[in-house]
Amino acid sequence: MRTTEAKVAWEQVCLLKKEGGLRIKRITKSNKIALLKHIWNLCNDSDGSIWSTWIRSNLLRGRNFWTIKAPENCSWAWGKILKLR
Repeated sequence: MRTTEAKVAWEQVCLLKKEGGLRIKRITKSNKIALLKHIWNLCNDSDGSIWSTWIRSNLLRGRNFWTIKAPENCSWAWGKILKLR
């Protein structure tokens, strides 16, 4: 089976329509932003969210978020959050 090359560069596709692109967002950037929001919520939990409470009691268990090592058997999402620190 022969692979075909892309007809347009991804950078071009991500441009605004008025700039000649299709305004498609990069998913990697969106994922990183979503994970950073989780870190923000974990560190600044003013509303007492269920997610932050669960993370503190089940994954952190009194340990410091900034210094905890990522366990080998952790979920993909928790591993990515810890890697973004």
